[in-house]
Amino acid sequence: MLQNKYVGLILYVFLTIVYIVSLCGLAGIGTHLKKEILDSIDDKIKSLAKFQPYYFTIWNFVLQIVFSVTAILDESAKLLNLPIHIRKRLGRTRAVLFNALLFPCTLLVATVFWGIWHIDRELIFPKIIDEFFPTWLNHAVHTFIVVPLIVELLLPKQYSFVQFRNAAIVLTVYAAIYQGLYVWVYLRHGVWLYPIYKFMNWTERLIFTLVQLAVGLGYLKIGITLQNRKRAKIEKVR
Repeated sequence: MLQNKYVGLILYVFLTIVYIVSLCGLAGIGTHLKKEILDSIDDKIKSLAKFQPYYFTIWNFVLQIVFSVTAILDESAKLLNLPIHIRKRLGRTRAVLFNALLFPCTLLVATVFWGIWHIDRELIFPKIIDEFFPTWLNHAVHTFIVVPLIVELLLPKQYSFVQFRNAAIVLTVYAAIYQGLYVWVYLRHGVWLYPIYKFMNWTERLIFTLVQLAVGLGYLKIGITLQNRKRAKIEKVR
């Protein structure tokens, strides 16, 4: 476990810098595509250009940035020995963000994306997108995102443990909001952001969505179980 009191702050500052660089890359892609004559570009590229903010990958990436900034504030509050109520509030916010959203959503993005990619990448990230989306950025938003999970699990923790039931409610509501928006994009614009949905009927889409939610809840349980091991160690020391 990472014990040095400065390690957490240093690591999250580094992660935030990586996020900023990646965010600039994403913004650059959007700006570049908007300058193209969209009528002459493949429909898959049009979707990426027009609906970039609606991809779950982007939602998760923004969530990573929000969590990283929260972690920096929390680590800084500890080092500065700010009043206990401020430290507890930051710690609680950090714990909820990590356990209820970041851990399950990040693992879901990484496993679903790379799982479908290795079956048939055209179903999730068509090869033509490589012309605009560099490999390093692909790994930044689909692979590197796992690093903060490892960092957070290795850092010590003293309080703000989250109950599975409460976290499950937060995750389910979050997933429902995104899924509602995802379907709205299709109904409004006739576009499935992820090509795999084109090859399914509505029953299969519903099942696929529920399976993803079940997997996400499974990841949620794993994350909370791993975090609760820290509680057991604290109580054992006491």
